[in-house]
Amino acid sequence: MFRRPFNRTEEVNIITQIARGMFYLHRQGYVHGELKCTNVLIKEVVNAGHVDVKISDFHCSRELGVEPITTDSAWKHRSRWSPPEAIIDGKNLASDDQLQKADVYSFGMTCYEVVTGNLPFQDIRGDRLEKMILAGERPPLPADL
Repeated sequence: MFRRPFNRTEEVNIITQIARGMFYLHRQGYVHGELKCTNVLIKEVVNAGHVDVKISDFHCSRELGVEPITTDSAWKHRSRWSPPEAIIDGKNLASDDQLQKADVYSFGMTCYEVVTGNLPFQDIRGDRLEKMILAGERPPLPADL
């Protein structure tokens, strides 16, 4: 069941602002590394009829083209928002291209959260969740989307 927290106009506005923020971050030569709704701040602007959206929590971000200080997993393993490559290759350092693509995948899962009010794969956990992602499955979209 979908609990749409926003109307379609608000959803498009929020998603667009997240996309612009991520585009800016990538153009500056960084990846976020942990994009999801809990790392997106939304503030309603009273009397203006819109919301301001800010991306937060940059502790997993990384500058592209620079070797990380630690060799711990470059993929921050958060299955619900991580691409299949991160599950398969979670112990190895990811290339800049892979990290940017992972941000794009996470953006898609974040958009899913915005339009449905649910976590990606809401009631699925553990090995079953990883198997579904590795099989290319994606969470169901609302019929009216």
